[in-house]
Amino acid sequence: MARIGLHDEFYEGLLRAKVEMIIKLFLQADTLPRLRVNITEFEKDKIVMSSRHGKLELGLFHQPRMNVFLPLIYLWKRFCVVNALRIYGTPRPLWKKEYNPPNYFYPCAQQAFQGLVPAFAAGKYWSH
Repeated sequence: MARIGLHDEFYEGLLRAKVEMIIKLFLQADTLPRLRVNITEFEKDKIVMSSRHGKLELGLFHQPRMNVFLPLIYLWKRFCVVNALRIYGTPRPLWKKEYNPPNYFYPCAQQAFQGLVPAFAAGKYWSH
């Protein structure tokens, strides 16, 4: 890429060092398979051969990124919910507000008497 004038030599050297480090640590590592990046052998060989032939570009690791991040994004919501429940506890039920249907015949009377509370209940004191 530096040959075509897109980047300078320093940037290409930095990109080459990053690619070699990613290949060494993740694609050709001696760790257990479950700790390595879960990509196909074809994709791994394509990345290794591209880096050996000097075809370094920013989209070199695009497919492995998609293979890794899509399951992580799916599991991220569950992680956040479990973490929030652990920190804050179970959510409390919200208090339900009483619903009074609007009085379309006398809207002014409804607004005037909306906040008034009766002083006593007539049913308790006036029984026949």
